[in-house]
Amino acid sequence: MNPNKSNQSKRSAQSGAPSVSRPLQAALTLGYGLCWGLVCVYLTLRVSRWLSLLLHRPCVLPTALVFLAFCAMSMAMGKTYMVGRHRWSTYLCGVSTFLVLYLSMSVVLSDLIRLVLGLAGADQTRAFRVLGWGCLLFTLGAACAGFCHAQRIKLVNHSLVCSGLTEPRRLVLLSDLHIGYYVGVRHIQKVVEQVNRLLPDLVVISGDIINAGNTRECPELDQVARLLSQLQAREGVFAVVGNHDPDVSDPDFQQFLNDAHITLLEDQVWSDGRLQLVGRTTRTKPRKELDQLTADLDPRLPVAVVDHDPLGSRDVVAAGLQLVLCGHTHKGQVLPLERFVRVLYSRAELWGCTKLKDTYVVVTAGTGYFSMPMRLGSSCEVVCLDLTPGP
Repeated sequence: MNPNKSNQSKRSAQSGAPSVSRPLQAALTLGYGLCWGLVCVYLTLRVSRWLSLLLHRPCVLPTALVFLAFCAMSMAMGKTYMVGRHRWSTYLCGVSTFLVLYLSMSVVLSDLIRLVLGLAGADQTRAFRVLGWGCLLFTLGAACAGFCHAQRIKLVNHSLVCSGLTEPRRLVLLSDLHIGYYVGVRHIQKVVEQVNRLLPDLVVISGDIINAGNTRECPELDQVARLLSQLQAREGVFAVVGNHDPDVSDPDFQQFLNDAHITLLEDQVWSDGRLQLVGRTTRTKPRKELDQLTADLDPRLPVAVVDHDPLGSRDVVAAGLQLVLCGHTHKGQVLPLERFVRVLYSRAELWGCTKLKDTYVVVTAGTGYFSMPMRLGSSCEVVCLDLTPGP
């Protein structure tokens, strides 16, 4: 028996960490498969008819096989966040998921347009043929735009006034790197260059450094670690774990952090005598209560809490601490998924910098991306926080 796993399960039981029961997990899997199945049936009917008009032959069977293969692949890889055994299979699943999502939206819109045209007495066959081309061009255009946009890194600046601070400090917030098949040397190189131009005092990574809990997914992991070790921060680089990260006991993960010169704050506090940094383990894993972590803090110094999931910011606001830094939401990553994320999080918890009572809540859309190598409606971000002394 693995002692690490045994200890982990004991800590989970003692802390009352949230867990998903098998019946609920089965229900979620069934619901996920049912939704994709209905979408694929709908697309099969529409796409096969359009192809039949273009090719003048029945196309139901080949179209159905294509969408059936997609649905089976999506179900098989869904439990590991769309990660396959090889880079090509991961890209195939991620890109096809994006294409099916945007094709379904465009087909629904085309059906509404066709309904209006039908009421106006227009030729339905001609309208179907023209709108089919429109759906195809829209979907491919969105995929190209999303892929190109994901390669860009946006700089976001916030100036915050912190009571108890004796001198200005510059923090750089990164999050959700999701290092793996999608995010590798090229993307991390751009991140490091942008961060170093800012000359920060501290760099903070608020979780999900690794994608899908597997350091072996990234074939360039050693090179990525060497790049991250080049981050130039006067006080160092600190991180907390996210729900995608491996367990902290994973020796490969520990080696990666050491090689990257990243200090992991697992329910720990760091202070340089001017600023106190509280690192919280993500809420989906066993962790201490916030009041346990802050019991011995110096009340004269400002406190910045790093928590992967913005839902943890509610504890920080209730405690009246100055600052909380989060990620996790990706701001939905691609439209219209942002609308679904809004159901789970308040506006302040979704993205941006908001002051709630005495606390600044800073949520980044993330520095990488996952499941799909695209971004639309959100950007990869490096967040620069300039902290200035206040009353």
